[in-house]
Parts: sequence; C-alpha cells; structure tokens
Amino acid sequence: MPCSDAVKSVLAGGLPGRVPSGEFYLEPHLARRLLLGKPVDGLEPVDGHERHDAQVEDTVLAAEMLGLDYLCVHTSPRPGDYWRGPCKDDIAGLIRRGFFVFGFVDGGFGRLCREWGFERTLAFAANRPDETMTLVLGLASEGAEEARRVLDLGAGAIMLGEDFAYERGLLLHERLIAHIIFPEIEYWAKTLGAPVVLHCDGDISRIAPSLPETGVAGLHSLEHAVDGRLDIYAALGRRGMVLMGGVPHPALQGDATRAADLAHEIITACEGLPYVFGSSAGVLDEGLDPSAVRAAYSTLRAHATGR
Repeated sequence: MPCSDAVKSVLAGGLPGRVPSGEFYLEPHLARRLLLGKPVDGLEPVDGHERHDAQVEDTVLAAEMLGLDYLCVHTSPRPGDYWRGPCKDDIAGLIRRGFFVFGFVDGGFGRLCREWGFERTLAFAANRPDETMTLVLGLASEGAEEARRVLDLGAGAIMLGEDFAYERGLLLHERLIAHIIFPEIEYWAKTLGAPVVLHCDGDISRIAPSLPETGVAGLHSLEHAVDGRLDIYAALGRRGMVLMGGVPHPALQGDATRAADLAHEIITACEGLPYVFGSSAGVLDEGLDPSAVRAAYSTLRAHATGR
C-alpha cells in the first residue's frame, strides 16, 4: 500500500496491512547526519529559497530512508523560527514523492502563551475564562482561512498543535480546559471538512477519555504512553480515535537498544488499533542520535515483515 494510502486508511477508520509512520519534519542537521552519517558543520551555507529547498530535500530523503508515510507543512505563511520544516509551497512536491501531507496549525491557546507570555496567559485563563475562550476561538477562526488554502493545495488532514500539558499533568484545571480548549478543538473538527488530529505534549491522561466527544479524529504525542498510561490511550483507539506517535525523545538520544525496545513496546500495545508510529514530539531534532532514530524505525520495519 502506498505511503499516503496507508495514512488515509487509518484516518478513515481502517486497519491497513502495516503500521504507517511519520513525523512533522526532520530538522536539517539531523536529516543530513542520517543521510551522511556524520556532523555537517563544515558544509557551505546557502541562503533564502535555495537554503529552504535544500533543507526540504534533505528532510524528504531522510524521511524516505526511514520509511515515513507522512510529513507536515505549516499553514501559516510566517510560522516563526521554531518551525524548520516544509511550507505550503512544498505540498505538491511531497505528494509527488508519495507522502501523505498534514497541514499543521498553531492552536489559539499556544499562540496566546507565545505572544503574552506563559504566566500572564495562565493567570488570564484562570481569572477570565469566558474572555480567554473568545480569544482562543477568534485565533482559530483566523487560522482556518490558511488551513483551507493548504487543504485546497492537496493536504489531506490537519494537525492542531495545542500544548496544554507538561510532563506532570495539565497546565490548567480540567474545568478550564473543557471551557476554553475543548470548544476550539470542536471548532477545528467541525469546520474544515477534513480529519483533524490534536497534537498535545505532556500528560493529558486525565482529560483524554473526553476527547472523542470533541469530534477530533486522532491524538498525537502519547508522550506518556510508555509510562503506565498506555491503557488510557488504547481505550481511545478502541473508540475509533487514531493514535499517533508515542516514542519519547529521551529514548532517541543515544541508546539504540532502548529506542528499539520502546518502539517495540508501543507497536505491540497498539496492535489492532488505528495507530500511526512516530516520536512523541513529532519533530526529529538535531539533539537526537541518528543510530537511535534508525533503531526505532528499523523496529517498525521488522514488525511489518513479521521478524
């Protein structure tokens, strides 16, 4: 089954013959290290479009080497320095190479945190939840126009990046998340006519059982799936939600055996569920060890061939 078809099948509720995989993107330095097997500090720099095109080509080649089925493009014309992956102008090329393409959108709560600062946003949300909800929904409405353009260009689904948790739990009380963030998720799920997957870092296990009611098609990160909470996420899969990600970044920072073991653990645990393999962060960054990344994806390929 072609790369794009495998992801389409999972998003449509099917179980393809193999577990598909993907990442939002691979940072350029890691992509080159995966391809060349060495650091690339001595490479001659390039600027502008030439630099972007070269970086996207490195990402695509490294993604093909790992066997990735999907990549993301950012829907914003100016996503900011934190995004080093493909843009909407790259969609046609990614599709020609066989990838399923997600359009990545920044959630309104996350945008407030970046623009106002973390502490001010949390204080405002706690003290003025109705106004916060209105702001978040307004930002979502702004972002929807660009998201529609990306879908029109050929992207097959939307990845909503909305981090409202950290490693120990939720950033806001559950009632505030239900009041402020769930309406935004519902807006995205019902507005675009395309599947929407929620990406949220951190431990969201306390509110995860309520996610299917928002209409969202899937959940990306599963950051704590291998820390005793996998049963909570597996229950979402049994309710029809697509599960994506799961391999924690610390496992990809140098110990190839550990990376392979954790990859095997989550692949096995998600057997028979609508699952797409990948890292919990979604971005394979330059701080990761190429051998560990290769080991994790080699485990997926071995699983697909029955070894």
